Amino acid sequence: MYAIPKSGKQSLINRLIFGRHRRRRDLIPGPFSGYVIHPLELSRPNGVMLHGWTAAPIAAPGSEKILLYFGGRMEDTWWAPKMASYLPGWTVYAFNYRGFGESMGASSEANAKADALAIHEFVMSKHPQADAEMALMGRSLGTSIAIWLAHQMNPSRLVLISPFCSVRSVLLARPWLAPLSLLAGRRFLNADLAPGIAAKTLVVLAEKDRQIAHRDSLKLARRFATRPEVVTIHGTNHQTVPRNERTQKTVAAFLTLSPQGNGRRGTADMARR
Repeated sequence: MYAIPKSGKQSLINRLIFGRHRRRRDLIPGPFSGYVIHPLELSRPNGVMLHGWTAAPIAAPGSEKILLYFGGRMEDTWWAPKMASYLPGWTVYAFNYRGFGESMGASSEANAKADALAIHEFVMSKHPQADAEMALMGRSLGTSIAIWLAHQMNPSRLVLISPFCSVRSVLLARPWLAPLSLLAGRRFLNADLAPGIAAKTLVVLAEKDRQIAHRDSLKLARRFATRPEVVTIHGTNHQTVPRNERTQKTVAAFLTLSPQGNGRRGTADMARR
């Protein structure tokens, strides 16, 4: 038997974790049309350029309400700025990981985290108001980046769609992938970071998720210092839940709810845990 070179092993692990972009999935716009989407580029070291988008409200282009989204495995985040159609007055940002869409370079945990810090700095430079409010949102793999950045930057709110405790826990939950858990090691240890996050948090689960087990998501939710609100969206799976209309309305209600807890939340299509 031949040993895998260290560089080859790292490449294999990164491919396993991030995957490769396969197809674009769109979001059916919500009820609000008063926003405009612009492409973005962010220069990183060694000539790497990250590509992203922002959706800004036409009436208040310098809005102090900001949502920064991190996509899942194999996800092109080009659809994410359209979440502004459910969030009047909010500015939404999303960038593709390295090697996804028009973003250059190769994805890795270290690169994704360093890029997240740079993206955060870039976004906040566009909103220098003292009262600017940053909310972070991640889906699947992107929940790891959102959790890590929340641990660093203390956002006002955190939205996690299909989160998990660690890459190893995801692999161990699927018998045919369990042997690969030895390669995963200690990557994206979300459960270790959760107790240090003070942000008000929403966890959104698909009704039927074959990629991320509910028990893994709920175990992570119990690790937060302040227990998150957990909502299951009926009629969804791992792929459809982020772009589901009920998911978008749930996220919008959570983000726009006042800190004092005033406001009403619909429950007709949701199951809370």
